[in-house]
Amino acid sequence: IEAALDPKLLNTLKGHKDQINAVHFHPQGTFKLIKKEIVSGSNDSMVFVWNLNSSGSVYKYIGHKDAVTDVKFSPVGNQIASASKDETVKLWTNNS
Repeated sequence: IEAALDPKLLNTLKGHKDQINAVHFHPQGTFKLIKKEIVSGSNDSMVFVWNLNSSGSVYKYIGHKDAVTDVKFSPVGNQIASASKDETVKLWTNNS
């Protein structure tokens, strides 16, 4: 097995205070780096958008009262939907 084929860790992002349940890549985030972001949801009830072009800076979306179970960017990436154990779905504007 050639070492060149081994996976390479690109980054480790820290900020959530509990287990992370969902992660989704921005739909325009390709290897050509148009917009390199990911969104994550956690048991800490927060949604984070991680900007991978600027050393993993974070935007926090606070509003759920319980664990966030799923997150997704809209098809063009201008909105984020999050689902929670608090029995709500929230729709956020992606201002990042």
